[in-house]
Amino acid sequence: MRFERFLLDRWIERKFSGEWKIHRDFTASSGPSWKLRELLDLDGGEAADRLLDLPVTYPSAESLAELAIRCRDAIFARAQTVSRTNLQVIEAGWPREDDTVRWIRPDGGFTVFPWFPGIVDTRPLCERLGARGLLVVPEDCFGIPEHIRVGFGSQREGFGEAFDALRTEVRVYLRQERQGSTATVPSPR
Repeated sequence: MRFERFLLDRWIERKFSGEWKIHRDFTASSGPSWKLRELLDLDGGEAADRLLDLPVTYPSAESLAELAIRCRDAIFARAQTVSRTNLQVIEAGWPREDDTVRWIRPDGGFTVFPWFPGIVDTRPLCERLGARGLLVVPEDCFGIPEHIRVGFGSQREGFGEAFDALRTEVRVYLRQERQGSTATVPSPR
């Protein structure tokens, strides 16, 4: 698989440029995000007293890593809860019998890579979604242009509504694409 850095760089630039008003970001695939205060409070506040006054340097990052390791059970439990809940939303919204979208349930991780039979390049779909504030990653950046990347592990609240909006926009796009591909073009006289 060839990594197309230039395409990914362009996508990231658009994401953070303010060109798109982002309502829901499905691009995150690193698992549940944490506010610093939430992470620091996992051990009863001991780390907060020690870390909040440190300058942001490598040692303070090392201390955060140490805290994450100490609190790994709580971090893992949250990641598991968020990802299981959101994966159930995806399974309900894109059931196996749906012939407009295909995807494989991941055995681990926080990302699915759906594809849409008949669509060979998802970048136009991703551009449309981005313009509507729904971010997914076009997988042409990674050599599989018929797929998109949908992260489901980072959003604790509102994932169901965001996924419904994503499904609706995908449905509209696919309907328009299929109508466009079946239109007859009159032959020149």
